[in-house]
Amino acid sequence: MHPGPRWLPTERRLHELPHVKENFELQIQAMDRAGVDMAVCLLMDEDWFRTEAGNKLFEIYRTYDWDQRFVFCAMFDIFRIFETEKALDDVAAAAKLGVRGIKIHPDIQRVNKRDFPRLAALAQKAEELNMFLIVHAYSNQHMEYDNIGLEIVSSIASLVKTPIIVAHAGGVDFSRAVFLAKHHENIMLDLSYILELEPLNFKIGGLLKWGIDQLGAGRFLFGSDHPSCDTLQYINRYMEIFQEIRLTSEEISMIFGENALKIINEAGEI
Repeated sequence: MHPGPRWLPTERRLHELPHVKENFELQIQAMDRAGVDMAVCLLMDEDWFRTEAGNKLFEIYRTYDWDQRFVFCAMFDIFRIFETEKALDDVAAAAKLGVRGIKIHPDIQRVNKRDFPRLAALAQKAEELNMFLIVHAYSNQHMEYDNIGLEIVSSIASLVKTPIIVAHAGGVDFSRAVFLAKHHENIMLDLSYILELEPLNFKIGGLLKWGIDQLGAGRFLFGSDHPSCDTLQYINRYMEIFQEIRLTSEEISMIFGENALKIINEAGEI
């Protein structure tokens, strides 16, 4: 087993009836094949906790002591006019169930700049409940200069001290994500999915070495974006890159799990 957790986003099928337990078991099998001890799973369904499936998920989660294998973060519909307070109540209810983080996905949730005040309220609620935030900020459009995920991070980072994880490290906007993190100590960069830029001739090793020189290894988190990407392949490729750029064993351990464990262990402690 590799030390510490991976960011392991999953599709909403994990908590679909009637196969909730089977879905968990398949997920654990995939983790075991990759040598992953613990995974952060994203519940990408804003209404999950209102359903029978959501209740069943946490009943099974507790029954089988799978809290040693899974940590959940979830998406919330904060964007309905006049329903912001209700959505924040839903966040509090989810936290009581055991959800440790909040996912903001501007593409799936169709976020625009008019939504930023509601996102600020969501970030402040996360800090109140000691939850971490993950913001999708991937782009592979090198001819476009609009990365609303990074704009969201920029808008909330100075409002709270809670950890804000830039999912996929900005993609082609990696340098922008690094400069943003340099100005806000609560920003972490998740390295999931960005290996998909290698076919576009992006030199991930060189970018990562520069980013670590700027921020230190303590600000980066390994991720695979399973099931979109093969976790074991990502582990092996990143190990090659880390060796190529001559990271120390301590730095590799930090990126491969210790940094994430620190965030997870602190989350939920009110």
